Amino acid sequence: MMTRYRTQSHLLVNTILPHYKDHLHLAPTSFRPNQIVTRNQSWRADDKRLHVDAFPSRPNYGERILRVFINVNPNKVPRVWRIGEPFEAIVDRFLANTKPYSDW
Repeated sequence: MMTRYRTQSHLLVNTILPHYKDHLHLAPTSFRPNQIVTRNQSWRADDKRLHVDAFPSRPNYGERILRVFINVNPNKVPRVWRIGEPFEAIVDRFLANTKPYSDW
């Protein structure tokens, strides 16, 4: 399941962002079956807190991070992302101004 998800996510990104294809570095893929409110995590790994995705144990060396998420819920309960506004509004505002990948 995880291999298929990783492969299909990579294909998706390569299809919709072809200019990035040669510059992507695949990171580990994870499966988190428990809701965040029921996950037992240390305060350092608590995803409920505002955080950045660069840590001493896994630095990103200034590279940007693109994550692909999917809701795998057998009861078809939707995943609710708290991003401040509807995802469609964010896409409408930022996608048109997104510049192609630059080695800079």
